[in-house]
Amino acid sequence: MDRSNWNPSQGRHPSGKIGQVILVILIAATGTLVFLSSATTPPPRVSAQTGSPDRPGVTSGQSSETPTSTAVSTAVAEKSPETTAAPIPIVEGWPQPSFILAITGQQHGYIEPCGCSPRQSGGLARRADLFRQLREVKKWPVLALETGGTLNDDRVTREQSLLKFRMIQDALNGMQYRALGLGSEELKLGALKLFEIFSERNVQEGFDLPFVAANVVLLSSPDLGTPKTYRVLEIGGKKVAVTSVFGNEFKKDFSFVAEDELKIIDPVTALPPVLAAMKAERPDVLVLMSFESSEGSRKLAEQFPDFQVVVSAGGADDPGNDHEMIGKTLFFVSGMKGKHVNLVGFYPGEKVEMRFERVELDQDRFGRAPEMRKLMAHYQEQLKEQWLDPSSAVRGLTVPHESGFQFVGAQACATCHASAYEVWEGSNHANATASLLEGRPEEKETWIDRTYDPECLSCHATGWDAMNAIPYTDGFIEAQTTPHLLGNQCENCHGPGSEHVKLETEWKTAGGAMSEALTASRTAVRITRDQAEKKVCMKCHDFDNSPNFDFDTYWPQIEHPTPDSEKPAQ
Repeated sequence: MDRSNWNPSQGRHPSGKIGQVILVILIAATGTLVFLSSATTPPPRVSAQTGSPDRPGVTSGQSSETPTSTAVSTAVAEKSPETTAAPIPIVEGWPQPSFILAITGQQHGYIEPCGCSPRQSGGLARRADLFRQLREVKKWPVLALETGGTLNDDRVTREQSLLKFRMIQDALNGMQYRALGLGSEELKLGALKLFEIFSERNVQEGFDLPFVAANVVLLSSPDLGTPKTYRVLEIGGKKVAVTSVFGNEFKKDFSFVAEDELKIIDPVTALPPVLAAMKAERPDVLVLMSFESSEGSRKLAEQFPDFQVVVSAGGADDPGNDHEMIGKTLFFVSGMKGKHVNLVGFYPGEKVEMRFERVELDQDRFGRAPEMRKLMAHYQEQLKEQWLDPSSAVRGLTVPHESGFQFVGAQACATCHASAYEVWEGSNHANATASLLEGRPEEKETWIDRTYDPECLSCHATGWDAMNAIPYTDGFIEAQTTPHLLGNQCENCHGPGSEHVKLETEWKTAGGAMSEALTASRTAVRITRDQAEKKVCMKCHDFDNSPNFDFDTYWPQIEHPTPDSEKPAQ
């Protein structure tokens, strides 16, 4: 059952807007694409029971007792050589619930652990295995909801992000998610793009993951069909009504967008009529997904106490098992980067009517579901196709290096800096590109090639802006075209070397006194230990990719002081 016809913004299109919307519909309809979908089973649908919403208490449980089994039968189990303790079983001590709400959000583009460091948590494939364990092993009904914020905020409009967004939609739909809130990242795609995506998906068989937002109007048309203001879904014999709001805290980021393209209504104004329509459906549970700061969402929970569950954006990457009761409303933040899934178990009529647990998607308890791995492989194949096409939007995104110089490759450095080259050649940096093809040793059997993924190449090849995942104009492309830039080489730290090599070569040929340009060049490429620690290494060895990185530990492995025999003449 889907009830989503409530209009929070009374009135019709301003003059001329109907024609714009019709044009958009025609464009989207004639350009419809059908994307890979992993949905093979319909969402849980059983007869509804009417009744007033419960007002539950809540408890949570974490235990350190040894589980009886965490075997993964249909997912690919991951080798775990560093495991030292038995994993904590999920939802330990929970009796059979009426149903489970599984809520995630703020994924920020993190679809899989990148593999740069061991024992990284998260990933869509592990999330799917969690759902398999709940649905197929425990036989518990699970309704999954996503608050929004699925992409990297700084890269939303890139072609790679559009490919990734559609992959994420397919993955969520395949895991039987039934509502996707609109966060900052989704809105930054633009109203026309959101409507185009809606139009494509709306005719795709088996796709049932609409955008949901009570206070967002696209293209001046509340009747556009997207976003739905709310949904009422049946699960485990109960009815769950869910809506979403985009908060005032982030609204300022869209102040430059014309209101006839994107209108964001104050949640306090938009929610009352939507909530009244939801309650008219006589649901058993009311859920609010709030893409707002945690403080702003708390205020909404206080102002609208009819919601049994309010989940918020904001908060920490790893919020532990933190949650709270605001009156009779369970409140928690979603967490970030796909590392966790928030589970709420419902037990209507019992002393404890709600239970909460935030499950970390670690490699000890969860394997990688094959259907998600297929989506990941398909996504990487799409990137490869785009990357090998010089005219593609993915390949076309390049920037010149700020120095104006070009990358020449480590071999050009070896002539004068043989000892430094030897250190580099024996380091993991030299094999950085190869690791994208092979993965970590414990992952080789199931690794998916990422040698055409710009977000990986940026730290695993030479000649890229690592922080922004953009190649410099003459940076690494692929092994056949730019073999001299394979690996993470000298120039990623010392800067492009074309000018330095040219000046050194000219001076050695001509002899005589050093020019001021050569002196300046030698100074420019020199990096002190302090500079490396504060400005260079952290471009790639950040908390996400190298959470255990310790400069003092790793510096000796790559340090390469120039011996006296190689020091240039003055």
